[in-house]
Amino acid sequence: KSGRHATSKKSNPTAQGLSAILTAMKSVARDECTRGAHAIPVNAIQLESYLTTKLGGAGNWTVAKTVTAGVTSEYFRGVNTTSGEQVFVKLAKPTKSGRIQDAGLLTGASEVEFYNTCARSLQGQSTGIICDNVRTPKCLIAETSKHGSRYVVVLEDLVQKESANPIRLVQPGQQLPISDVQLILGALAEVHANYWQDEDSVPSIYTKRVNRASKFVGMVMGKAIKENRTVGGLIEPGSDIDRITAATQKLGGICAMDAMLDELHPDLRTLVHGDCHSGNIYMTGCEGGETDVGLLDWQTYSYGNPLQDV
Repeated sequence: KSGRHATSKKSNPTAQGLSAILTAMKSVARDECTRGAHAIPVNAIQLESYLTTKLGGAGNWTVAKTVTAGVTSEYFRGVNTTSGEQVFVKLAKPTKSGRIQDAGLLTGASEVEFYNTCARSLQGQSTGIICDNVRTPKCLIAETSKHGSRYVVVLEDLVQKESANPIRLVQPGQQLPISDVQLILGALAEVHANYWQDEDSVPSIYTKRVNRASKFVGMVMGKAIKENRTVGGLIEPGSDIDRITAATQKLGGICAMDAMLDELHPDLRTLVHGDCHSGNIYMTGCEGGETDVGLLDWQTYSYGNPLQDV
């Protein structure tokens, strides 16, 4: 094929999207073929045996699926039958389509890398303290299958911990008092300061995830843009909306705002949470009556513009 055709294929959002889906499907198939080589659980029964083996101690573990579930994860709560210790567990979606999505976007694998690299380097012995006045749940186990379609993240159960230190989970869409907003912004600033201009300390897996997300969403956006132009030209060529939509298609939909921030402030670079909405934030009391901020769900972290978190 000529170079012109090769270039056209590389820039075609549909071709790129289909290529990313095919890569994800291959990852799922490869993990299926090597199930005996890893012990990543996929359901409550397997998880009970996994926790008993991995966490050790007296007694076995019983597991129940929680009422709520994440977009990319299944949630479980485990209880030790002897000690009463509780843990909160995230597993990949059990369906093939869910695993293809996760293998494609690497969300679970990214969170595993965060807890095994960033969080542990900051936490030392995994105390749950990221930096001064900023916390994340203590991670007991974080593992992924070789090709990233299965993963398990075992965290301390914040509900059980609440009896020792009052914990307030912020609800999605909840209006917060100014004092809480100030605490959250201060906590984000501390996290950003810890990784300021230090890309080497951020696991590079985020680059693969962002690239694949760009291809997935770019394919969907490309189809939507084509349909809108066909049915009546809802997006006028050359308009501000047109330019924003083009950036959205190119950079992966949800990254359009990130792209604009990067253009305005290309010099601002640090560890970014990436999904810092109210449902991923909690407040916890500590000694001296002070309040610390906790951050949940690190599946979409990246090295980028800190204004994304604001």
